[in-house]
Amino acid sequence: MYNQTIMVGQREFIISSKGEYESVSITKICENGKVSVYGLEINSQNQKELLTITWKTHMVGVLSFWCPDAGRDRSVKQWIWPRKNFSNLYYGAPVISSAYQDGSNYLTVAFSDAVNPVEMSMGINDFEEKENIDFTISLFAEGGESGKYSAKIYVDESDRPFYESIPAVKEWWGEFYDLDNPRTVNGEYPLYSSWYNFHQNPTQEMLSKELDIASKIGMKSVIIDDGWSYDGLGTGDYFNCGDWKFAESKFPDFKAFVDELHAKGIKAALWFPVPFVGQNNPDYNKFIDKILYVDKPSRAGVLDVRYPDVREHVVQSYLRIVKQTGIDGLKLDFIDSFRCKDKSLLIENKADGMDCKTVEEGVLKLLEQVKSAVASVKEDFMIEFRQMYVGPAITRFANMLRVIDCAFDSVTNRVGIIDLRLMNYNLAVHADMLIWAKDEKIEECAKMLYNVMFGVPQLSVRLTESSEEQKELISKYLNYWTENQEIIMHGQFKTSGIEVLYSFASAENDQKKITVLYSCNDLCFCGKNVDVFNATAKEYLYVDCKNSGVATIYDCKFNKLEDVIFESGKVIKLKVPQGGSVSIVSK
Repeated sequence: MYNQTIMVGQREFIISSKGEYESVSITKICENGKVSVYGLEINSQNQKELLTITWKTHMVGVLSFWCPDAGRDRSVKQWIWPRKNFSNLYYGAPVISSAYQDGSNYLTVAFSDAVNPVEMSMGINDFEEKENIDFTISLFAEGGESGKYSAKIYVDESDRPFYESIPAVKEWWGEFYDLDNPRTVNGEYPLYSSWYNFHQNPTQEMLSKELDIASKIGMKSVIIDDGWSYDGLGTGDYFNCGDWKFAESKFPDFKAFVDELHAKGIKAALWFPVPFVGQNNPDYNKFIDKILYVDKPSRAGVLDVRYPDVREHVVQSYLRIVKQTGIDGLKLDFIDSFRCKDKSLLIENKADGMDCKTVEEGVLKLLEQVKSAVASVKEDFMIEFRQMYVGPAITRFANMLRVIDCAFDSVTNRVGIIDLRLMNYNLAVHADMLIWAKDEKIEECAKMLYNVMFGVPQLSVRLTESSEEQKELISKYLNYWTENQEIIMHGQFKTSGIEVLYSFASAENDQKKITVLYSCNDLCFCGKNVDVFNATAKEYLYVDCKNSGVATIYDCKFNKLEDVIFESGKVIKLKVPQGGSVSIVSK
């Protein structure tokens, strides 16, 4: 048993563990205003066991919780089931945050170790009846080697807007990880995906027809998703995947297909479920002794990438296809499925032939090898990661981050995009693929597009079956998005209403601002030109006019409706239809 209380200034850290530790120390390394960084030093001669570090803050004013994968649940919970955020190399990121109702930061906490398993939590400790909120960092839940362990704890108690406090963590992480991700041109193209519209049955013939339309209405890249490597409709799982050969019944000449796409001005990326080898695939028996576990729902084994020959197999599979077909990118899926479920497979029982002590180390080596291999073949190669693996130690291997799967749920899509934008990586944040019914109202289609305004649009709508009205909307939206891409993706980003899943978001440069209203229907016009999109369920907007100007109102298909001239010093009510927009310029 180990229990210790450490006072650092006015903060009391409570350390506890059932394991034996020689020493644990916490010291304040630096302080900049209300941002403090603490150094953590842990020493143990035995295998490390779960250790928790807890401190308390006052329970006043805090309204919401944030972490990279919080999704639509922003609630603050009690001590008995606090809000938790788990992270390691290939899952999440070690940061949690909370905000007041006015959108200012209450407390943002981050940890420097983004490779090893870390759990951070926050909960109201009403059980002690002392009006406290407990913050806890838990280490070594999966054990750890004996010896020394060092890390740093970042605590931001400033009252700056939370949309500034979270990006500041990324800047701090830059002291420990390479976050200088070069901007990719290919990764910011509006993208067509074969997933929701074809699932495990994409075909060269059908996609060729779809992409002929896509190229004409503003899409410049495509991801060919699951199903390209085996015949038939698919089984709904990953039973057949593994050796990565094109199903001739679906893609009789994939190289010719890629050449056709390039002639249309479309870049092509291909989907791979990185850890999986299906139980019905010949490679399953080849690697039967080098599998971490069998994922029963997927009917696939998860490869143990601590073995160099396993990594070499994965890398060479990708490299072979890149060289043979000329594809421009890889969608690397399910990286978050790598883990040791059987503790007998952990460090202390490292097998012959392994060159890594941990799965995290093996995944790191795999991604380094993949990135190096594809970069040797093509420049500006696209690599897409999914929202669950977004920590600072792993993002340097990708140039696209996509929101977690949320078919038809444009609110979750919006929340995911804004959460990823707040982390401020120099990566192209992508929407999850949009899909809607063939008879969906055009106003609702427009609002779905506005919900993903601040990410690269991905669409998985069957264009060959879409109405002319829907295709017209997509074309006009993509034209607007592309024309304003620099502001949308790289302008100063702001948002508010974390507790209501973001009431608005905006991006701006020195000349122009672009705003989408999600639940609020009021704004202030202070003279800078602004385009405002109405994604609310209301048909009017209130504008507090600090300057005189002209408001041009459009319907959901970007058709002009009217001009409204206004003077400064007034609050005006504009009739803007759902899915419509208004462009306001100074007079």
